[in-house]
Amino acid sequence: MSKVDVALVSCRSMVGFDIETPTVLARLEERGARVELCCWDDPSVDWESMPLAVIRSTWDYIVHLEAYLAWLDQVDGATRLSNSASLIRWNIDKHYLRHLERVGVPIVPTHYVEPGEACDLEALLERWGALILKPAVSNAANDTIVVETARPELGTAHLERTRERSMMVQPMIRSIHTTGERSQIYFAGELSHVIDKVPGAGDFRVQEHLGGTYRRVEPRPADLDLARKALGALDEVPLYARIDCVDIDGEPRLMEIELIEPDLYLRHAPDGMDRFCEAIERG
Repeated sequence: MSKVDVALVSCRSMVGFDIETPTVLARLEERGARVELCCWDDPSVDWESMPLAVIRSTWDYIVHLEAYLAWLDQVDGATRLSNSASLIRWNIDKHYLRHLERVGVPIVPTHYVEPGEACDLEALLERWGALILKPAVSNAANDTIVVETARPELGTAHLERTRERSMMVQPMIRSIHTTGERSQIYFAGELSHVIDKVPGAGDFRVQEHLGGTYRRVEPRPADLDLARKALGALDEVPLYARIDCVDIDGEPRLMEIELIEPDLYLRHAPDGMDRFCEAIERG
């Protein structure tokens, strides 16, 4: 196997917290690659010296968005980014769900509240029941809350606190406590594995550090069809993609497609590690 020179890209605030990237680095080195862990916000990195940079845990981009976008402009062309800078820019703002819906991808119903815009939460509560409010640019459930019918003022206060940001209002998906949220992981357009995630008791968030439970499951045909539509709507085949979906009335709906820096759940699918490495090596 020919050697691969690759940078795995993190951020200085996350070094030591990202448990997945060091294992990817070690496996690539075992396979004969030359690998370096680099931080996007480290000005000393010589990106031109690295043929390939794979975005892995740049998790602080939401609090340094302008600097992160400027970094993308800087390194785009200096090295080959995976996923590409154009995909990252598209995926960074969840308004992309509008595009996917227009081209026939079934999504979780979403109402957007733009900066300074009024929102009739009581009407949405009457239509959907309990609501989820979250920013259009966010990760890891940051600034995400539940609004119940009995307390609409909590949602109004949250929208007021975040009035300078684009926000999303979605129905609370009750099935997440039964059939869960399913993540399909794709490398270079090919399915690797599927993880089902169920929140802990009394919570709606599926993240493990918040009490969520993960298990590997077999792919469902309807989920595969949804993922095919979502991936087919992209302008290019990403190195990696995570397709997150939930059931509404027994049918899968897309929650989001993660193309920037998702957890790929390789600890739950050890065979996926080699598939990821092979995709990186093929470039």
